Amino acid sequence: MLFAFDEILSVYDTPEWRNSFNEDLKYHMRYICEGTAPDYDKMYFPKMRELLGNAKALPGFAKEVTGRARLLLPA
Repeated sequence: MLFAFDEILSVYDTPEWRNSFNEDLKYHMRYICEGTAPDYDKMYFPKMRELLGNAKALPGFAKEVTGRARLLLPA
């Protein structure tokens, strides 16, 4: 999903594609937060790195002592 949006947003950065990205991102946050290395974002274009950085800055996202990140889901 991220690779597809990385390519799409590089060419068609429109509100419709941003809305689609934001909607799909919700379902992938656990993977992004728990299943990736700290430098994971480096494989994407700058725009996607910025979007992922913004997503990680949202409430509910916390840095663990290990330097890994995870999404804090409600119990």
